Amino acid sequence: MHQDVDELAEKIAEYCAAVRREHGNWQSRVAVMLHTFLGHDTEYVREVVRKPMCDYLKGSFHLIARSIADVGPDFDVESLHEDDIDFFVERSFDTYFTERGLFGTVDEAARMVERLQGIGVDEIACLIDFGVDGKVALDGLQTLNELRLRYQ
Repeated sequence: MHQDVDELAEKIAEYCAAVRREHGNWQSRVAVMLHTFLGHDTEYVREVVRKPMCDYLKGSFHLIARSIADVGPDFDVESLHEDDIDFFVERSFDTYFTERGLFGTVDEAARMVERLQGIGVDEIACLIDFGVDGKVALDGLQTLNELRLRYQ
């Protein structure tokens, strides 16, 4: 949750090295779970996922707060006002949308898939049940399938 692709790359490299040390030539497998919703228009996708993803993040604010706490030892999460929490949730949403999920068009998601493949990810588990309307989420599977077919 608190890693960008570069940090994830370092951890995957450490994991694979540890597997090789422990098991010799055994081939490690790496799966990454990403919040996912694809469509044919980025702004449509942003509109569809913004509120449910922000609600999801707000419900997990204690996890976001860990990142915020990195700004300094005197930072007190409990002292935040609702407006402050909303601000941090919105910033987290922007990060998830652009850097830590599969959101947008097939072409945009393909760039993330290729980045992840490049650091040793073998499989992406797509988390689609983060609050998007059920029918809309299921309709989005058709676009997700277009992405899947590119990498089959």
